[in-house]
Amino acid sequence: MNVAATSADAVSELYESHHAWLCGWLRKKLGCRHHAADLAHDTFLRIIASRDVLCGMREPRAYLTTTAQRLLVDRLRREVIEKTYLAELAIRSGSAAAYPSPEQTLLAVQALEQIAAVLADVSPRAREAFLRHYLDGQTHGEIAAQLGVSTRMVRKYLVQCLLQCAQAGFADWKSADARHAEAAARMEALVGRVRQVRGAGPQAAQAALSAALAGRASRGRSGGSGRGAKLAGTLALACLCALPAWLALNERGPAYWLTDLRSGVGEWSSSTLADGSTIVLGSLSAVDVDFNRKTRTVKLVQGEILVEVAHEAQAAGRPFVVETEHGSIRALGTRFTVRREAGWTEVSMLESRVAVMPADRAAGRAADSEAEGGDAPLIVAAGERVRLTRVGVTVRERIDPPSVAAAWQRRQFVAQELPLPDVLDELGRQRPGRILYDREKLAGIKVSAVLPLGDTDRALQLLVNNFPELRVRTVTPYLVAVDRRTRETGNAR
Repeated sequence: MNVAATSADAVSELYESHHAWLCGWLRKKLGCRHHAADLAHDTFLRIIASRDVLCGMREPRAYLTTTAQRLLVDRLRREVIEKTYLAELAIRSGSAAAYPSPEQTLLAVQALEQIAAVLADVSPRAREAFLRHYLDGQTHGEIAAQLGVSTRMVRKYLVQCLLQCAQAGFADWKSADARHAEAAARMEALVGRVRQVRGAGPQAAQAALSAALAGRASRGRSGGSGRGAKLAGTLALACLCALPAWLALNERGPAYWLTDLRSGVGEWSSSTLADGSTIVLGSLSAVDVDFNRKTRTVKLVQGEILVEVAHEAQAAGRPFVVETEHGSIRALGTRFTVRREAGWTEVSMLESRVAVMPADRAAGRAADSEAEGGDAPLIVAAGERVRLTRVGVTVRERIDPPSVAAAWQRRQFVAQELPLPDVLDELGRQRPGRILYDREKLAGIKVSAVLPLGDTDRALQLLVNNFPELRVRTVTPYLVAVDRRTRETGNAR
């Protein structure tokens, strides 16, 4: 007998032995045999969907009641959301510019139900931090002072809320494969529902979520504060309204949110460290800073940075080191840039020198026979650029330091015979959402240009102007497709 047959027999036996009892138990709870029969049906469907639990089930009726109670809570929450939302809409219908259709109302209720379920289990402090940051615009420091916690804990609270939402509905977007377009379409559909909710009456949506989450809180914790429930409802609505920001969560994993310094999409920021050194972070970059008595270490978690090392007396004897997963860069001079990619780290020396050490060599492991430099650090002088992997240096070339420095100052990207996919990768880091393209089909196009990173739409148009065979299509504000033009197509921008 195969596993499927055994599982089917177990479900059949469970149904025959306990279905009538479960219906009776639910009828006492609900006071309606029809609703009881529906919920019993849903309970067994839930069990069938997770048949692996049958093998270790010791108390069938306890498991059935637990599953049924969870479904009952979901049903009650939906009823509260629907009734409260419709009641609020009825109250405000006289002043509403456009009363929502039944279809729009149904979609709104479904979206509200989904978000309420996702956020119901977020801790009260995390909700409070998220609400203050995304609704009130408070900084991490202000939130930390009000909640009596550290700024690092505030970042953790924000991560908890974002991951809770991300894990609930955005797994497809994080898969990073050819299905991005399909995932983005589904995301845009949900964003459309959110806009319908806001347009039809945000007060009604907030009231519905508040009522649902307040009901759940009162069932689980007697004496819970009304403000906690209100914050939960408002937070859920805030998440609905902020969905486009979560489209970039693929690039902003937990490590990004927990770093000491970071920049957003299209944002360049400058920070002065405790020793007087300066770090400029490019778009969507993040670093951790660890200064102690022996070393000054900056760990580049993602993105790119421009470093200007201080030479103050208190820094004497403490080497300044930038670390990535591919190795370490020890400053012997003043000014350089570091850029981290998936498989390598690029170091461009603007002034003086740095000593570069691949990670595997630093750990005492064997180096690639084709890499430069043996086991000693590689010295990179001003006007040089190297590409560092864990086992060695694979690229070493000359650069013009003034041009590189000017590009950072003006927020420009200087491409010199670069494959188009590499250029699109850089532009993609400067804007929310995605630039979709076929890397293999576009790899043969080489780009030499100076592109504005502060205006990626203009940069894409410049590429089209210089390469007429290219076509750029804006699918949504968060999804742009780049491909080769066919004879039948025109300029779609």
